[in-house]
Amino acid sequence: YYESSLIILQRLAMTYALVFCIVVAYAAFTLWLREGMRHLANERTRRKLARQRLAGAAAQPEESQQEVDLRSVNTQTFNLVRIGVALGLIAGLWLIWADVLPALTILRRIPLWTVVKPVPPAAAGTAAAAASISRIISLADVVIALVILFFVAAANRNLPGLLEVAVLQHSPLEAATRYAITAVARYCVLTVGIIWAAHTIGIGWDEVRWLAAAITVGLGFGLQEIFANFVSGLIILFERPVRIGDKVTIGGSTGTVMRIHIRATVLLDEENKELIVPNRQFITQPVTNWSLQGASGQGL
Repeated sequence: YYESSLIILQRLAMTYALVFCIVVAYAAFTLWLREGMRHLANERTRRKLARQRLAGAAAQPEESQQEVDLRSVNTQTFNLVRIGVALGLIAGLWLIWADVLPALTILRRIPLWTVVKPVPPAAAGTAAAAASISRIISLADVVIALVILFFVAAANRNLPGLLEVAVLQHSPLEAATRYAITAVARYCVLTVGIIWAAHTIGIGWDEVRWLAAAITVGLGFGLQEIFANFVSGLIILFERPVRIGDKVTIGGSTGTVMRIHIRATVLLDEENKELIVPNRQFITQPVTNWSLQGASGQGL
C-alpha cells in the first residue's frame, strides 16, 4: 500500500504539472494570438483608410467584407487552439496514468483483425521476419485513427485562420497568394492525415495499390471531369489567372471571385447571386479579367 500510494502521489504531481504547463502555454499562446489579431485588424484599418482616401465611398462594401473575414479568422484560430489543447491534455493524462490504471488499456486487448505483411525473400525463414509478417489491429488503433481524422478535419477547417495570424500577415505577399498558400496547406494536411490514419489501422501501400490502380482507371473514364476540375483549381491557385477579389467575365456571366474550391470557383454577380463555375472552364474557355491589368480588362 505504501508503494502504491507513492506511485499515485507521483502521478498526481505529474498531472498537476501537466495541467499547469498546458494552462500557461494556452494563456501565452492566446495572448500572442490576440496581439496578432490586433495587429492584423490595425493593418486592415490602415488599408481601408488608404482606399477610402483614393476611391471615396467606393471602398465601403469591401470594408464590411473584410470585417467578416477577420471574425472568421479569429474563430478559426481559437477553435484550432482549443482542439489542440484538449487533445494534448487527453494524450498527456493517458500517458501518465496508463500503466497505473489497467482499465485505460482495455481497448488494446480487443483485437479486430490481423494485417499480414509479405516477407522479403532475403529475410524469409528468420525469427524476426516471422514476428513482423503480421500485426494485430485492436479497437484502440481504430479509436486513434478516428481521433486523427477528427483532428485533421478540424485543422483542415480552421488552418487558414492560424496561418493568417501566425505567418502570412507578417509576409509581403498579396491576398491572392496568401489564399493559394492556405488552400495548398489544407490539401497537404488532409492528405497527410488520411495516410496517417490509414497506416494506424494497418492500411499501407501494399493493401491499396490495386485500389489506386482502379481509381486511376476510373479517373480516365467516369471521374475525368472531377479530376480535371481539381487539377485546374491547382493551376488557378499557382498561376493566378484569376484571384480572390478579381472581377471576371466567363461564359456571358460577370462577377467577383469570392472563393476557389477544389472543384469550382464561386463568383458573386451584381445582383448578389453566387455563381458556381467549374474550375476547368477558367482553363479551357476565354476569360476576361477586369482587375488583373486595370479597368480595361484583357481576355485570357
